[in-house]
Amino acid sequence: AMELARAVTLPDFSVFHYVWRTVNGKRFMSKAWGKVMFLNSFFAFYFRAWDQVAVYAYCVMSNHYHMVAELISEAKHMSRWAHSSHTSFAQKVNKVLKRKGPVGMSRFKSVIAENTEALMHMMFYNDWNPVVAKIVVSPAQYRYSSYRFYAFGEKNQWTKHLTIPHWYTDLAGNDADRQELYRELSFAWWELYGDKLKTRMRLAEGNCAGSDRFMRKREKFLRAAANQA
Repeated sequence: AMELARAVTLPDFSVFHYVWRTVNGKRFMSKAWGKVMFLNSFFAFYFRAWDQVAVYAYCVMSNHYHMVAELISEAKHMSRWAHSSHTSFAQKVNKVLKRKGPVGMSRFKSVIAENTEALMHMMFYNDWNPVVAKIVVSPAQYRYSSYRFYAFGEKNQWTKHLTIPHWYTDLAGNDADRQELYRELSFAWWELYGDKLKTRMRLAEGNCAGSDRFMRKREKFLRAAANQA
């Protein structure tokens, strides 16, 4: 089957959840050095998408990486950034592990958000990935996601690249209250959706997130595009 054009799977000006996976599920980022190396490589090339892609959240796992972002303009800027950073990471991994060949899948997967509520779902899904994978029992224990930035105001060399979404700013009038409300909302979301996540929630595997009507419409469009490809 032919791959759909990026303009179809990741429309310009969209809010999306991005997933990039390693080739054959290899756990190149299983150790701390691998996660740090990936994040450093990824954000080192962010200048290629500067003012074109707003990054809201991230989470790097052992064999894949999540990001929640918004296209401020055309999708080509995201593709250019991703290609440069993935190439850089692959070169570093191959050098460290003394191997050759591809490190990641050829293309990243993107899930389109319908609205602010869907964006919130995506960010919380991002936060709880390490818990679903049974690496930690709370997202607060994981150092390689953006959870601690929103939940506790903790900053590092990667969070400086984040754009704070409007819904987060609107939670309260000061940082401490926003952080407390973020923690409460994230845990409330987990209570509602945690069991579904463990059985591969639709958000992770589908092509969009939002109301049933939006999801049906988007999936119908993608099927039609696939038939014409």
